[in-house]
Amino acid sequence: MSDFFVCYSDEAKDDLRNIFMYIAYNLGSRDNAEGQINRIRDAIKKLNKFPKKNPLVPYEP
Repeated sequence: MSDFFVCYSDEAKDDLRNIFMYIAYNLGSRDNAEGQINRIRDAIKKLNKFPKKNPLVPYEP
């Protein structure tokens, strides 16, 4: 089985940034914000090996 390459759309990058900002500044926990973003990125990296692990979105941004 060959590996796939998952890339981030501009919208996805903005979403990650907004998640980080909300947790770090609105909830006051930079450490938790970094941890949450790392968990999301780790899950995305796994899609390179297992692209069918999650369902496809019904639209392409």
